Amino acid sequence: MPSAGSDGLLHGGTANRGRVFRVGATVHRPRGAHSDAVHILLRHLEESGFTGAPRVIGTYGEVEVLGYIDGTSAYQPGRGAPAVGRALTDTVPDWALTDHALRSVAVLLRDYHRHASTLVTRQRLTWDERDIEDSRQGHALSRFRLLLDTYGADAALRRDVVRATVAANGWISAIIEDASRDGHVAFSELWSSWADRYARAHEWLRAHRADLISASH
Repeated sequence: MPSAGSDGLLHGGTANRGRVFRVGATVHRPRGAHSDAVHILLRHLEESGFTGAPRVIGTYGEVEVLGYIDGTSAYQPGRGAPAVGRALTDTVPDWALTDHALRSVAVLLRDYHRHASTLVTRQRLTWDERDIEDSRQGHALSRFRLLLDTYGADAALRRDVVRATVAANGWISAIIEDASRDGHVAFSELWSSWADRYARAHEWLRAHRADLISASH
């Protein structure tokens, strides 16, 4: 793994926090259990012309090398408001909370799904409105519909997204909780701070399933 003296440590993240480095136009990060599958997807996206994902450059030892994408992350350590569902040290700038940003996400998702449709069948989405403490408070359902409308989701996909929300929240919660129990430092920090919020999100999604269905049409 390159040292921080190359181009430097890329801050943030959870699973690989402190282990991802930029070296020129590349990013060096640890390989994971699913890296081979992810590389297949990334190569497929590159070959199909999608420009919103990093390119696979290669591997050495237990390290993967990806192309660096210049830009500003929506989650920035040490700036803005606390990020829901992220470590408390991660923050969200105001521009990332706007409807314009949400529409941009929907357009990017639609383009991604068009290119990756042979490998990915749906996108899973969750919101926990009670724990939102910024300008999105009180607008979870309307923003849910805005995302689907901008994406251009048909009726079948809208039904699938609503059905997937509860399962997706439980899936990511289980991953974080299991890693925390196994002693992963970053996931342990995240779980100790956000376990209750994931539980409340699960309750909210179940209680508002009918509202989500109504808002999605």
